[in-house]
Amino acid sequence: MIGTAESVIPSGYDITPMNGITDVQTKQLKRTLDGDHSLVTDPKRAKFYEVRSPDDWFYIHVRESKVYLVWHAQRNRSNTGMAAGA
Repeated sequence: MIGTAESVIPSGYDITPMNGITDVQTKQLKRTLDGDHSLVTDPKRAKFYEVRSPDDWFYIHVRESKVYLVWHAQRNRSNTGMAAGA
């Protein structure tokens, strides 16, 4: 499924960073969810999604009123790949 966050993320959600994710990356996710993005369902894991924007890629898990930020990568602008980490 491709859509936007409004279809799966409850209003008033909190973002919980995981795996060494920084406050800066958490704020980037919030800005992305409030702006231009696409949301892709992980077909192998329930309630896990890829959030894509022109500059970033996020992997999230949604449970109740929380969004767990599992991974973040910046898109590599020189090609179509991703830059590692971020």
